[in-house]
Amino acid sequence: PSGMNVILSALMLPSLMFSAYLGGAMVYKYGVGVMRMGEAARIKEDMSRDEIKRSEGQTQILERKGQ
Repeated sequence: PSGMNVILSALMLPSLMFSAYLGGAMVYKYGVGVMRMGEAARIKEDMSRDEIKRSEGQTQILERKGQ
């Protein structure tokens, strides 16, 4: 690689790492996310309902609708 490529890479690497840190902090520290819609929202709701059943001692889940 030429000297210019190395210099540009060295300058961009810290900003790339900082943006990755900010993205991780936003998700894990502050809980920023996206709203699930459509089929994804239904699947998440079904999974949450299954978790509630498991926590109440009803561990047998025969089948999920649509699967």
